[in-house]
Amino acid sequence: MRKHIYLFFAAVIVLSVACKTAKPSAGSNVSGNETTAANDNKTTGSYILAVILKASRKADSSIAFEVSKVNKVAGKLKPGQNDNSGDDYTVTFADDKDVALATYRIKDPLNTWIESSDETGALKTIPVNRNEDFISVRTNYNTGMKKIIIQKTKSTDKQVIPLNIE
Repeated sequence: MRKHIYLFFAAVIVLSVACKTAKPSAGSNVSGNETTAANDNKTTGSYILAVILKASRKADSSIAFEVSKVNKVAGKLKPGQNDNSGDDYTVTFADDKDVALATYRIKDPLNTWIESSDETGALKTIPVNRNEDFISVRTNYNTGMKKIIIQKTKSTDKQVIPLNIE
């Protein structure tokens, strides 16, 4: 009986060592999925440009936008991953000659609504007007992107904000 137990444990040890995946050494060129994906982004130059915009209400109740932060990271947005979130403003990533390279529509960041209940328990929608807020816009990076053009939908007034991408 003891012999069978020893054989069982010996078999378990042999199988666990034999089935173990070999780890690449520090100098080896074995690449896994993560390494391949990182190398693909470096060689193809695929980047995601994430821009945080600060929206502030001016004295005349219009909204002024400014770039708060710009971040370029390796990767690529999948279709539908950056769907338009509204139709109040059009945000366009453009080149030096104002040619649109990517366009998105966003909702008004300072005029929103929340749902609340009244004294009777019925749901109602309450408008909330903020004076300042931050919004994030992401797009697949293009080397020609030099500015952001923000225009209120159904208006000819637009704000042009230069992009400083490193």
